[in-house]
Amino acid sequence: MRTTNFPIQISGANFNLASSQNSDPINCDYIDTLAIQAVLTGTSPTGTLKLQGSCDVGTRTLDNNPANNAVTNWTDVSGSSQAISATGNYMFNISDMSWKWLRVVWTFTSGTGAAVIRGNGKSKN
Repeated sequence: MRTTNFPIQISGANFNLASSQNSDPINCDYIDTLAIQAVLTGTSPTGTLKLQGSCDVGTRTLDNNPANNAVTNWTDVSGSSQAISATGNYMFNISDMSWKWLRVVWTFTSGTGAAVIRGNGKSKN
């Protein structure tokens, strides 16, 4: 079994919780199960964290620039929405993934802060 641990960011930076944002797309070609941990800090960040998946072909770019991967169609992952009303640690655990791409979505309501988000994926191959 292979494992991989990686940051989930927006253009190479952590999430700023003072506005709505989408993470860079995560290529899931070689991930069977995935845990995502979001550590939120700041002053009363309030909003919603959720996951979205895509089956777009997209491309894995050599420059690793997510703006160049051509993923445009996103669908909410059922049951992934978490209402956030305080700082703390939040976790998503996804098994049997079938989509090609995944991203984390932060929908801002109020407050300020930052989120450090990491993924840990496992593959049988």
